[in-house]
Amino acid sequence: NFNKNLFYFEVNSDNVRVMEKKGEGKELARLNKGDKILRIELAQTQNPDGRFMRYWDKVVLADGRKGYVVRNYLN
Repeated sequence: NFNKNLFYFEVNSDNVRVMEKKGEGKELARLNKGDKILRIELAQTQNPDGRFMRYWDKVVLADGRKGYVVRNYLN
């Protein structure tokens, strides 16, 4: 069964935060333009990111930790 949400994406900006929870909690890492990241879950609802509401997709870092990245930064 093909999962359209499970793809490697390229980050399109510098200093992109990977968060422990959607828009909050501990910062797990920072990604930069050109980095590749595996998305494992597509957010269905928006969560706060400062004063904006954004989709936070679930990703897996190279070391296996899971976190959340704002979808706008994934190509």
